[in-house]
Amino acid sequence: MASSRTRMPLAVLLLTTLLLLGAGTLLIVRGDGAADGDGTASGADTVAVVGSDGGDEPVEDMALGPAPGVDLAVVFPKSKDKLLPAGQPASVLLGINNGAESDVKVTEIRATLNYPYNHSYVFQKFSPQDFEHGDVPLGVQASFAYEFVPSVQLQPREYSLVATVFYEVDGQPHSAVFYNGTIEIVEPSGVFSGETLFLVTLGIAVITLIGMWLHQQFQRFTKNQRSIRPKKIEMGTKTLDETNPWLQGTAVDMKKSKSIAQPRKSETKKKQKSKDKDDDSKKQKPKEKDEDSKK
Repeated sequence: MASSRTRMPLAVLLLTTLLLLGAGTLLIVRGDGAADGDGTASGADTVAVVGSDGGDEPVEDMALGPAPGVDLAVVFPKSKDKLLPAGQPASVLLGINNGAESDVKVTEIRATLNYPYNHSYVFQKFSPQDFEHGDVPLGVQASFAYEFVPSVQLQPREYSLVATVFYEVDGQPHSAVFYNGTIEIVEPSGVFSGETLFLVTLGIAVITLIGMWLHQQFQRFTKNQRSIRPKKIEMGTKTLDETNPWLQGTAVDMKKSKSIAQPRKSETKKKQKSKDKDDDSKKQKPKEKDEDSKK
């Protein structure tokens, strides 16, 4: 295992390599299986079923443990706070200080995304990266970049990232876990993320349902108002103006009184004429009787 004294210079060295591409005995190695420029890695990453390790043997059992004298350090160059956007390329930079008795040959780096409290629950297995030119001579420090892409299907939350390096010393295979810690998967930066789109769709659906409910309530209210309206009562042929006391004695009242009086006068005249006719007929009948008697 690496001592604290050797890890501190390695961490400083890795931070320096982010600004300077190195000189002297510093080597920077990029894996053959590194992610391409479009964010896709060579070799398909596997999103494992939760609670399943995919049936593979644990990576620690595939080789011997760490070799003595080989010191490791790690840096997240793209995200120092370890916030990794889902669906976007991420990377870790592994630094190796070869203090062993012979050369070190780095062969492969693997990583998995696990449940923080139980590593048997694997969420994603990333593609392994092979290194054809991963030789680190004795007394030389080198850095190896491992790139991976967290799946877009991952929910934003904290996960445990376990990264393991495989290397050979004098032909003997060794492996060492150079990072076993918590990282956080976050929503990718953009105007419309998956969560935002879901919330907007949900909001539109809720507003639509509320609008339909208000429309139905308005229709019921208008129907009730129509049924409550009072029915019209017929007041006869007279209008309100005819019984209005404010019009009594005015020209309008005089005209109305004349129009009412004229039919009455005509009726009385007719009655008088009929009476006169009856009287005349009665007078003529006695005269006829007298004439008959004289004859």
